[in-house]
Amino acid sequence: MMQCVTDPGSGYTSAPTVWFSHSSGTTATATADLRFSVASVAMTDPGRGYTSPPAVTFTPAPAGGTTAAAEARLTEGSGDDPIENL
Repeated sequence: MMQCVTDPGSGYTSAPTVWFSHSSGTTATATADLRFSVASVAMTDPGRGYTSPPAVTFTPAPAGGTTAAAEARLTEGSGDDPIENL
């Protein structure tokens, strides 16, 4: 599974928390690389057992900013594939 940052957001002064949520698999964890917006997301634990892409959410941006967004996609032939870096 891989994810793509679909909206880097804006106005962040510290790296937002990244959450992966899904009813199957073990929970993945990641850290966001910040340069006032989310430049990328590096997986710290890719999780396992996803049967479909988990939802990806970020800590809301501060007032005046926009919250980052990303999506996870299954790689071909996956079923027990871990998530890769965004």
